[in-house]
Amino acid sequence: MQRPFSVITASCSVWALALSIAAVAPSALHAQEMPAGVVLGMSAEELRHAISPLEKVRRPQRMAGGLVGAWRAPDVQVLGLSGEQTFFFVHDRLDRVEFVGSASDEPGNLQAFDRIVAWGRSLYGQEIAADDAGARYAAWSAGDTEVYAQCGGAHASVRLVYRLRAERDASQL
Repeated sequence: MQRPFSVITASCSVWALALSIAAVAPSALHAQEMPAGVVLGMSAEELRHAISPLEKVRRPQRMAGGLVGAWRAPDVQVLGLSGEQTFFFVHDRLDRVEFVGSASDEPGNLQAFDRIVAWGRSLYGQEIAADDAGARYAAWSAGDTEVYAQCGGAHASVRLVYRLRAERDASQL
């Protein structure tokens, strides 16, 4: 027996649609935070098509786990701070995007860091923060991505990093 269309059926359909959009929204939002068209996990070839200008790094920075900072985008603006982005790959998959910028003075860096933290809160909620005499730090996690901002340290700059979360089971600890 067919049930007639009713207000209850319509409201259930609206709720189902809203829940499916909410389930997709975090990943869509995640993709828009980085440069347009850039998604963690993409290949170097895909990155080269997504960003212009993109330059090969002459002496790539190497990190633990085989991470190599092979490509960079110069002259990038992040919330009013000028700098550059470096794209790190493991086995030809984008694993980390790192922005490093510096204002003309320390108060400018601190203000830029505060803008980044406010932006992060608006997207991810309250941060995990650690401040000491030499540096400030804020971090968030969303899905398979970790995001952190750092200000100060040896180079007196502001750093914003997106990276794939390293998943480990108990046998790897």
